[in-house]
Amino acid sequence: MGPNYQSTSGRYSAPEASYDSSNPDPTLIDSTGRSCGSKSNNVPCETDTLVGSVRARRAPTRSLTLVVVLIIIGSLLFETSSHLGSQCPLSYKARDRMRGDWQKEAVAQERLRHEWQREKVDQDNLRMEWSLEEKHHEEHTKQRRQREEEYEENMRQEWKREIEDHMKHQAEERLRWEVEEENHLQEMEQWRTKWQQEEENHHRAMEQQRAEWRWEVEEHDRLERERRDQEKLERQKMDMFWDQVEAHHCTTYATREYTAYLANLPVDYPHRMEACKETPLEIHGRKHLPKYCEDHGPGTVIGRWEVNHNEPDCVSFWNWFKDKGCTSEQSGRRRFEHYLENLPFGSDWREFCATTPVSFHGMHFPGAEICFQYNLGTYGHWEIEDSSC
Repeated sequence: MGPNYQSTSGRYSAPEASYDSSNPDPTLIDSTGRSCGSKSNNVPCETDTLVGSVRARRAPTRSLTLVVVLIIIGSLLFETSSHLGSQCPLSYKARDRMRGDWQKEAVAQERLRHEWQREKVDQDNLRMEWSLEEKHHEEHTKQRRQREEEYEENMRQEWKREIEDHMKHQAEERLRWEVEEENHLQEMEQWRTKWQQEEENHHRAMEQQRAEWRWEVEEHDRLERERRDQEKLERQKMDMFWDQVEAHHCTTYATREYTAYLANLPVDYPHRMEACKETPLEIHGRKHLPKYCEDHGPGTVIGRWEVNHNEPDCVSFWNWFKDKGCTSEQSGRRRFEHYLENLPFGSDWREFCATTPVSFHGMHFPGAEICFQYNLGTYGHWEIEDSSC
């Protein structure tokens, strides 16, 4: 609610003068009871015309007061009118705005009402369509059910005929199967008898063949023994022996290769290779037959031996045991490294690494699992199970 403004017209009131009608002299009596305006007493009256010195003093004061009052009234009226025009809900602008909002709401409500009516019409049409579709569906369902019943009845009759035909055919097939089974049993009995005869004949033939083979093997062994004995006698007569025995490089761990020439071998002797294989050579106090024989023509046969005892220069060994730690995290395996010592000069370091045995942690290994060379040295690696890895 706006401020309450009061008019200032009643705040200023001039002193009233009374008029005495009984006095013929037009003299006024002021509020103090004195007569004024009389020429005889020369008393100024408030209603006298502002003349002379009194009038000159009162005129500016009254004008100034009037101007101040007008300014105050004007400012109050201006403030009141501006306040009412901007905040009062009953102002023209507010009423126009409210009227516009009401018109917009009325238009929106009218549009919404038309939309509802259109939706109602659509719903009625849809309800009618649903009703028609329901009727058509019921008729179609009824017809389909009738067709299905007729089809089921026809199928039932057809199944009945098929069952009768099947039972009849099954009886015929059973009779035919019984006849075929009887014939098959007879054939099987005949075949079994024939198989037994053939098996007996085959067994007798195999026994005869086995006896012939046994006789042939025995005869071959007898002839081979006779031939060897004859060749041995011939070699003893010719006094064959190994000559020019040479020791070569180490081939593998604790093993050295030897070669020799078969001496006193006739040029026209036909069994040179057999004589090589059966003539022993004594090395380090033991007799050894050749591992390989090489025929280099008439009168020249070379034998080769690989001796794996009493060869200290060919014995390498592992040194500098080192634990390399786990192969990887959660692998369960630990790696160990050894350095290969006493490796023969000119030998195959891979062969010696793979054949030099070693024992550690209560386990024995015939050779390294992994071999490699580093800074002219040969190293071997082993991987063993370790639960701490």
